[in-house]
Amino acid sequence: MSAKKKHLTHEAKMVLAYNMKIIQALWKSIKGDFGKNLVRGNENDTNSLYGSFEKSKQSIYEIINAEKDFETDNINKWACRIEKKTGIPKEYLTGKERIKLGNAFEENFYNQYESYIICCDKINEYLEEAQKKPVNWSTAKIKKLVHDKGSKKVVEIFDEAIKEATKNLELIEKFNKEFEKEIGRVKEIAPVRGLRENPKRYKLIYFIKYGKKQDIVGIEKVQDIMRVMEDIRTAQLKDLGEAGLRIYIEALKKHLKLAESVYTVAVDCGDFKI
Repeated sequence: MSAKKKHLTHEAKMVLAYNMKIIQALWKSIKGDFGKNLVRGNENDTNSLYGSFEKSKQSIYEIINAEKDFETDNINKWACRIEKKTGIPKEYLTGKERIKLGNAFEENFYNQYESYIICCDKINEYLEEAQKKPVNWSTAKIKKLVHDKGSKKVVEIFDEAIKEATKNLELIEKFNKEFEKEIGRVKEIAPVRGLRENPKRYKLIYFIKYGKKQDIVGIEKVQDIMRVMEDIRTAQLKDLGEAGLRIYIEALKKHLKLAESVYTVAVDCGDFKI
């Protein structure tokens, strides 16, 4: 007799749903669209959300809406494969760790999303019960029947459920507006600050922006170095102190001389001629 296969816990499934919501939003905000809507043959197309994550449009939809149960082993294998390819932490893709945005957003707005999800779970429970013995009536007719025929206790419970659902619909609308703003803010965080503030999240953003894994060990390209330098401001330089600032200036001078020498030799040798 084969062992029963384990599935993601409800909590992990909800965390994965939220994480994929963030990934999708960041992708759209940074790249403008989701690229080719085809997985097969596009697994290495870093302009395709579906190819990069090896999940179809329908699968991404099901993950975000937590509409499907996922076997733990399958999710773990998928997450490890995607991390190896993209550098995006597997913890985000297994639902073990939630992607966190800015501190202010987390403190003021994430609870609205949680409240909405809890409310949706309750509504889903009601709907599942209703499916067992459907009445096939309109919402207005059901509401009228409850108020006309129901006991005081039933009416109170019914009205409270409606009130809670309405409140949470208003909250999620507010959340979505702030969520969009926060995605726009987070994607623009410069490298030094991004690594300092949330290195795992920066790996995700880095892959979406540049289509390659971000290696914390070192900065590989001149463009990366330039982005780091653009992030350095007066306050950071003052923090180096007098001795540190002198060392920094000397290092810059050496690199400037090296760059100028390489440039001069390359020009003389005709390396830049087409």
